[in-house]
Amino acid sequence: MSPGGGAAELVDRLATVITVSDGRRAGDPETRVHLDHLIPSPDVPAGPARWRLATSRKHLFPPPVSREPLKAWHAADGAKGRRLLAVDLAVQDRVAALLSWHFDAGRRPHLVTSAAVRSDVPERVRSDYLAPLWLLFCATAAIDRLTIDRGEVGVVLDNAIDLEASDLDHLGLVRGSARRGYAGDYFVFRT
Repeated sequence: MSPGGGAAELVDRLATVITVSDGRRAGDPETRVHLDHLIPSPDVPAGPARWRLATSRKHLFPPPVSREPLKAWHAADGAKGRRLLAVDLAVQDRVAALLSWHFDAGRRPHLVTSAAVRSDVPERVRSDYLAPLWLLFCATAAIDRLTIDRGEVGVVLDNAIDLEASDLDHLGLVRGSARRGYAGDYFVFRT
């Protein structure tokens, strides 16, 4: 996985498979997003699909991640496509990672409100599951490209972002400006 190098190409590719409807494409809060796309493993790009990236309206049970990220993910508007899942097709369609996002009409970029990788797996598998979480960040950047086109997605580090600082760095996030008006550490994912 190379977050820096391949993100722009992947965002372009994902933008072609994401459907944006209702509202204005310019970022109206009523905009609805739909994603259902299969992606091969980064280790075997020409191989069979390994990950399924999708929007979801369903509640997840049993919980695949810790309480706070799951609570924020469930609170996101599933009907508008604000809940994203990465499913591991190689392991019985197991949820590998999840991410939810929010958008306020105005000058702020899309904001990731929860992000986590599956919590009931060994550390080695958890670090492998950072790849599908990175894919979800790329999908969120593609949604940005199709709507307001800010070129970045914001992340406020709080309890719903179940990641360590080293994870943020590995995923390609950088510290953002404090002027965004958010309390807490603010990071951005740029493509």
